[in-house]
Amino acid sequence: MIDIESLVEIDIPGSQRRKSGQGFVIDCPFCGGRMKLNVNPHKNVWRCAKCDRSGGPVRLHAYIKDMSMNDASNDLNRIAAAQPAERNHRTRKSQKEIVPADIMIRNTVYTRLLDHLELKQTHRDNLLSRGLREQDIQVLGYKSYFDVNDTLKRSETAKQLIPDGFPIKAGYGIPGIRGIGSDSMTFVSKRDGFLIPVKTEKGYISSFQVRASEVSDDIPRYSWLSSSQYKDGCIFTGCETIHHAGNWLIDPLPHTIGLTEGALKADIASVLYDRIDPKAGPHLFLG
Repeated sequence: MIDIESLVEIDIPGSQRRKSGQGFVIDCPFCGGRMKLNVNPHKNVWRCAKCDRSGGPVRLHAYIKDMSMNDASNDLNRIAAAQPAERNHRTRKSQKEIVPADIMIRNTVYTRLLDHLELKQTHRDNLLSRGLREQDIQVLGYKSYFDVNDTLKRSETAKQLIPDGFPIKAGYGIPGIRGIGSDSMTFVSKRDGFLIPVKTEKGYISSFQVRASEVSDDIPRYSWLSSSQYKDGCIFTGCETIHHAGNWLIDPLPHTIGLTEGALKADIASVLYDRIDPKAGPHLFLG
């Protein structure tokens, strides 16, 4: 069977690519979304962030050619048989991927990072306009991320948070940092915005979302703090994206737990529900 990257070249020839995470993005051939179709060669899947169509090679071929899944599968087998073997199976890089360090190490680094950052007034005003109070903002830990052009501060901060001897094993890293253990170690910054801590049920920071100050066709409002686009960076895994808002350490847990999209929405919902109906609280949300 033809892999997803080869199929993009066959079914969507001439598409312009931009590197993103573990793969790349192209214009969506279905809804026309500019740079919205994400292709992940490692997982052999694709998904459009605008129209939400997704799948593997067979489904992409079926959509493009207006075929049934069975016909698309048979057609891909026919195409694969006619192509040179090296076209059907791309040679993967032998370089071992750098995977996220243990949650306790990430929590330590990320907590220290927040201590090094401040919250810009524009970001504070945005949060206050959503119904949060100053105390809520402090407890939730929102901070403005490094300015894109502040390369010196990004590098100096990374080296302060991960000094020589810091217990990160070879092959492991911190999403958002590249070059761990080298002189070029630094935090990655692709956009200006503020950090939204994504926490486990025990309150440990597993990852960050970044809410961009400004958006465009090329810059979505929300993204994950990641360095996976660099060879010396750390891949980012989806299992770290579930956010637990509220106090999940209470015993017993409430009978009802809310589910919403996004860590920021979950935090705000938890805070506002507790404020409106304190006797029924605490209110817990997954985001």
